[in-house]
Amino acid sequence: MSSSPLLIGLNVYQPSGTLRSNIQVTCSNEDTSQSKTLNTNSDGNVIFNLGSTSDFSKGWNVGNKISVFSLYLGFQQSFSFTIPAVGTSLSVKDNSGVSVGSFIGGMGMSNGSLILVAIPSAPSLRYFTAQEFYDYFDLKTKDVDSENGVEVLRVIRIGQSVEISIDSETNSKFDSNSGSYYSPSDIDEHESPEYIDARFDRQNDYYLKFTPVNELTIFEISQNAEGANEITWENLVYVQLDALDATTGWSASVDGSVTLNSTQSQISEGDAALNLVKSGTTAAATTYSKTFSSSYNFRNRSVKIDYYINANTDLASTDAVELRFGSDSSNYYSQTWDRSQLSSAAWNTLSFKRDDTGVTVTGNPAAASLNYFAIIPTATTAATTIAAPDQRIDDLRLNDANRINLDKATGRIRITDSDDYPETGKRHARATYTFGRTSIPSDIKMLAILETGMKVLGFNFLSRHIEKFSDADIPDLTAFTSFRDKVINKYKNLRIYPT
Repeated sequence: MSSSPLLIGLNVYQPSGTLRSNIQVTCSNEDTSQSKTLNTNSDGNVIFNLGSTSDFSKGWNVGNKISVFSLYLGFQQSFSFTIPAVGTSLSVKDNSGVSVGSFIGGMGMSNGSLILVAIPSAPSLRYFTAQEFYDYFDLKTKDVDSENGVEVLRVIRIGQSVEISIDSETNSKFDSNSGSYYSPSDIDEHESPEYIDARFDRQNDYYLKFTPVNELTIFEISQNAEGANEITWENLVYVQLDALDATTGWSASVDGSVTLNSTQSQISEGDAALNLVKSGTTAAATTYSKTFSSSYNFRNRSVKIDYYINANTDLASTDAVELRFGSDSSNYYSQTWDRSQLSSAAWNTLSFKRDDTGVTVTGNPAAASLNYFAIIPTATTAATTIAAPDQRIDDLRLNDANRINLDKATGRIRITDSDDYPETGKRHARATYTFGRTSIPSDIKMLAILETGMKVLGFNFLSRHIEKFSDADIPDLTAFTSFRDKVINKYKNLRIYPT
């Protein structure tokens, strides 16, 4: 073994390219089982001497394998190489394939570059932790018990396959998800929207594949005959954009103002309505508008609002009221109503779809993501004023409520109006939704641990380590299968169709 100086000098960089002090770096001679750990200096440099009698007392030889590793606050990098013959130059690359520098036999590397990268996320389990697995079976990891221990990565990989199997059989997703849910397209070989067949004439119940449902954003039906060249869709999902129980976010152009009306006899829905006041005489038309914090899909459904005018003679004879729904005040769909279409001293429901006759498009609104609404009444003349509560609005919405009922636990969607039934045919209904559970039930967790144990350890080992669970002995594979079926069927989504 040689004790001649053989240096490895490194500049250690953060991913941003900045040299950093106090980053720990470890250099190991794998053949002598000796290593040395140093911290980078104030310039971000570190130097190892493989010939140092204090750091590497066993010295070095040509052919020794040298490994260098650095770890710092979620970042890491490493490289290894074999010491070349004296005078031979060796190009060294890190584990990311990036050049560290050249190592010359007998001399070393004087100015290498080690660039840290983010540590990749380790594989993880959703149903149980690896520690719970080891505790349940009283096992040790391989690094603690090299003879009888079980590798953590093996437990995790097999556990993940068990989780996928249980998810698939229950058509669900068990996850302590902190509010993060799944869509069907997150599951292998499934799509979003999810298509559903209309199997029977006048069928009113439709079942989503995955449960429990968190949110249903689109449920569309087609009333085209099966085989039609063009399919048209109608979205039945109701969304209340604004109950109009507060003036928050509403603004008015010159001459106008928006005030709250809490008089029960003057409300169409909910706890209040909004008065649209025109007190100025600058212009005949007044714009009342709001920009929402969320965006909404306007495809295949109607935007609706309840509008009250005490005397329609206060409005212009043509284009008396305009509704706008768009991306902003420069990009929107709009529809107008003449005075003759509006009843005095009554609530009028104003409604339009983007493809209705008479709808105009200004700019380039993004139909799937709209968040701007405006109503523009035009008075008979600029001098006309309209005091509160003679003009009011209430219940701004997409579609009417109660066209469908959703049972989130079973994923059943029930169409309530026969006029909305789809035509019989394949893929004549479709849904976009999210699903998933927010916790792991104890029986699902235990099933996953037991099944993972059976696949990792074998059933004979497993049966010796199980005494009892849920008051049911599991002495053999038949009993385990029965227990498994019981748990799966408990959470499996059952569909009930008419016969």
